[in-house]
Parts: sequence; C-alpha cells; structure tokens
Amino acid sequence: MSPYKRLFQGMFILALGVAGVALAPAGLTATPALAQVNQAASVTGTVSAAVLNVRAGAGTNFGRIGQLTRGQQVGLLGRNAEGTWLYVLLPNGAQGWVSARYVQTGQAIGQLAVVGAPAPVGGPDPLAGSAPGWPRDPG
Repeated sequence: MSPYKRLFQGMFILALGVAGVALAPAGLTATPALAQVNQAASVTGTVSAAVLNVRAGAGTNFGRIGQLTRGQQVGLLGRNAEGTWLYVLLPNGAQGWVSARYVQTGQAIGQLAVVGAPAPVGGPDPLAGSAPGWPRDPG
C-alpha cells in the first residue's frame, strides 16, 4: 500500500472514530444516509463468529476499524441494499459495518432501513492528475 493511501486510510478511520460518521475526501461525496441514521438502535443483534471484523464500509475491500467477539451485542442501525452487510452501533458508541451472516437477530434483516456506504479507501484516487510532477506511487 502506498504511503498516501495509508495516510488517507488512517485519516478516514480517525474521522469515523471521532465523528461516528463516514467522511469523504475532496472528489468523493459523503453518503448523507449515514449521517441521518438514528443513533439509538431499537433492534439488537448478537455476534455469532469467534471474531468479527468491523469495517469502514459494506465489504471486505473496506478497512478494518475494529473487531467484535462471539456473544457481544450490537445495535442494528441499517443494512446495505442486498442485506449482506449491517450498519451497527458498537458497545463503545462507534459505528461500522459487519457481515450480516455473523449476527443473530430476532428481526428480519430486510426490515432494517437501507443506508448508503462510503466509497472504499482503495477506490478512485482523488489526487490523480491533480498536480503535474506530483510524486506518484505506481502501486
């Protein structure tokens, strides 16, 4: 991973931890739906995997921002359109995305609100072509 991508990923994760909302860099748009999700989750789920990664977005291509362990409770704030990822409220108050297959809940996932996801950190390079002669990492 290039130093620029690593730095950006660190800033993105810091923004998630401080604000509890995914922020996007210049050139990408933040998803308003994330900022509008109700903080008080009325539906909860229980982690069924031994260790479950919490990610910055709905997919394994997003950076890991934390981990949960079997038996931990999370608030269910929403889901992606396919219902394969859940946007959750963590025990420490932070928010993130987890794979729906590893969370047991008494409510059908399809009844949760669909919320958008931020662009993946490895997505389009917002600095591409921004300055002639800018040192670029080929990877």
